[in-house]
Amino acid sequence: MCQGEPGIFGRSYSSTKREVRADVVPNEIVPVGSYGLKIIWSDEHDLGIFTFDYLRNICMCKECAKTEAFE
Repeated sequence: MCQGEPGIFGRSYSSTKREVRADVVPNEIVPVGSYGLKIIWSDEHDLGIFTFDYLRNICMCKECAKTEAFE
């Protein structure tokens, strides 16, 4: 779901939450510094940065589940 994003100086910019169409897929994934990824979607939406911490927290694979147990 698209939820908006935090801005500079702690200000939060939000949008109306909306379902993403099932046919929307990543077209390109671009590294952002050493902390995250920017995803360019097939509907041309490209706002937001997905931090590695956030992606690890939402990941459901066995390897990530093992990592969380030790934190």
